[in-house]
Amino acid sequence: AYHAHQMKNFEVVSAMISGLNSCAVSPCRLKKSWSLVSKKYISIFDELESLAAPISNYITYRKTISELQKNKELFVPTLSVILRDIVAADVSSSGINPSEIPSEQL
Repeated sequence: AYHAHQMKNFEVVSAMISGLNSCAVSPCRLKKSWSLVSKKYISIFDELESLAAPISNYITYRKTISELQKNKELFVPTLSVILRDIVAADVSSSGINPSEIPSEQL
């Protein structure tokens, strides 16, 4: 995930962080295994986890790509965020109340 971040491939970062947070390998379930990971890598994981987090409508991710766009740098965006934005734009233009849409469809 770190190398994907260095290459500005946010789709891969998001997929890898999601996989590492899955029930099968999450820090909550494999406490002994995760305790063997050095603090350096845990720090990197935490940083990348905050980048991929959907908190406040992906605010950390959006700030990061905004800076990249200002600097005219190339990057691979996160598809799920783009699709959520498209659905939100479609919903707002159709007059449907967004709270009526099940979250699974966003």
